[in-house]
Amino acid sequence: MKHSIYTSEKGRLGILNHYEQYLNSYDFEVERAFVDTSIGKTQFKKLIKLSFVF
Repeated sequence: MKHSIYTSEKGRLGILNHYEQYLNSYDFEVERAFVDTSIGKTQFKKLIKLSFVF
């Protein structure tokens, strides 16, 4: 079953470093999206869509 999450570049690297041995395959693509921040503003940020299969 394929799973997908959105993360930052740092988060993508951390996930792959920690879980790479358990993954059968993975892929990622860069997307840009408007993200609501914790202070109530909207910013245009780069997000990584990480897709993986256990």
